[in-house]
Amino acid sequence: MSAVNFRIACCKCGKPIPLTQNIYALDGEWQRRFPTMRGTLAYQQCALRTAWRNI
Repeated sequence: MSAVNFRIACCKCGKPIPLTQNIYALDGEWQRRFPTMRGTLAYQQCALRTAWRNI
């Protein structure tokens, strides 16, 4: 039986998240501020380096 090869893509930038990196689950506040997000899992750099603005 072969191993399943899958990739998790970042919901903000669309880049594949390496399985050795932390994956951040984003909540409803992220979805409200960034309505173009596709999903709720983000790459470490996208989640930690996002500048928050008052919207």
